[in-house]
Amino acid sequence: MKRLHRACRLALRNRSLMSRVAAAVKDARLAIRLRCREDVMRALATMARSIDVAHAKGALHRNCAARRKRALFANAANVLRDDAPA
Repeated sequence: MKRLHRACRLALRNRSLMSRVAAAVKDARLAIRLRCREDVMRALATMARSIDVAHAKGALHRNCAARRKRALFANAANVLRDDAPA
């Protein structure tokens, strides 16, 4: 019984963490699409922090966390590089 209760408690915590990650990723993608440099930097910092927390708590695998962050940072870099004055 203890194992079942612990599993339910951890599943609830993991669901909350992953929901937070999904919201942060969604906000980051929206900021990237809108191409506002300040919003992009703020959203990327929030997204990276939420992914790091989810990884630290065990809700997200190390490679999955790195892959998600790398993809969004690369996407933001491409967008911000295109907007930079030549």
